[in-house]
Amino acid sequence: FLAAELGNEEKGQSEILGEEDPGPSDLLYDYTTKGSYVKLGVNFNSYQNWYGMNNVIYVGGRYAFSSFSQTLNSYSYFDSNRYWDPNGFQSGSNTPQEFGALNASWLEMVVGLNAEIFGNFYLGVSVRLGYIITEKTADEFPNLWIPGFNKVTDGSKFGTGFNYTLSYFLPLYKKTKVPQPESPE
Repeated sequence: FLAAELGNEEKGQSEILGEEDPGPSDLLYDYTTKGSYVKLGVNFNSYQNWYGMNNVIYVGGRYAFSSFSQTLNSYSYFDSNRYWDPNGFQSGSNTPQEFGALNASWLEMVVGLNAEIFGNFYLGVSVRLGYIITEKTADEFPNLWIPGFNKVTDGSKFGTGFNYTLSYFLPLYKKTKVPQPESPE
């Protein structure tokens, strides 16, 4: 089966280091990522349905591309020699900085299932493993989140994801169901 996915995501995150009850001086950085993605690929059904069922257990692959921007809302400097201010960070900037025209592409391996819950409505879940092929980053701020790929970590091009779906199958044509003849035993 051919598979296509597209989406638009916005993710904001703050990194707080410090004590159990953090104060404003414990904020290391705060950023927001906005962007769109498209994924194209194939799914291979590995499940033989019983008569009249349309459930799918699949293994698939995708090529994905994302175009996005990041805004660094505020940051502080991490100082490993915290002699003068042992409980906080040196202040950086609270002026938002926009980093635009960023993009990334990756390959994904997908394993999932779709189960018909009633009349052409399906509930699905899938697990994904992605590998970044190309990535355009800003010189001043690394990509920490890529829409469609999820979190990006230092030193690794791999990422994982989980999703669930509620979908409707558009019946463009109808197959006539022919009952299987029973074999005499």
